[in-house]
Amino acid sequence: MLEKLERMTLLMVPLDDRRCWYRYHHLFSGFLRERLHRENREAVSELHRRASEWHEGNGTDNEAIGNALAAGDFERAADVIERLRVAMVGRGEIFPLARLMMPLPEEVLRIAGFVATGRANIAWEGRANLPRAIALNRRALALLAHARHRRRQPGRAR
Repeated sequence: MLEKLERMTLLMVPLDDRRCWYRYHHLFSGFLRERLHRENREAVSELHRRASEWHEGNGTDNEAIGNALAAGDFERAADVIERLRVAMVGRGEIFPLARLMMPLPEEVLRIAGFVATGRANIAWEGRANLPRAIALNRRALALLAHARHRRRQPGRAR
């Protein structure tokens, strides 16, 4: 069926030579996306969340982050970014990492101290804005100190 649709150049476009991966034609995809938004807006976030989980499980982390952001699940996006951060910095991928972190709101950075530290390190390594890097680093250190203090409080789950 997929091959028949492909030959007719209707709806489906192959993504690889072996014909294992397909995508919808961009016009059909846009139509479906618009219809979903119009008829079932609340399902959109859940679909993005599920897509994020699938992509993370299948090693396509950029897509996992993008779908988490589209779902409004900034904590999930921060978790994936944190998992990637050390390796990306080690490979010198400072600016791609910065692009991943920029959409994260300040509220998430308050919680994700390590992500905040990474953001400060990126600003420092990029030398784009040293005063901002210093301010971000101070903020990250304060967040980490606060997180350590909360973990030490009696009666808190560890």
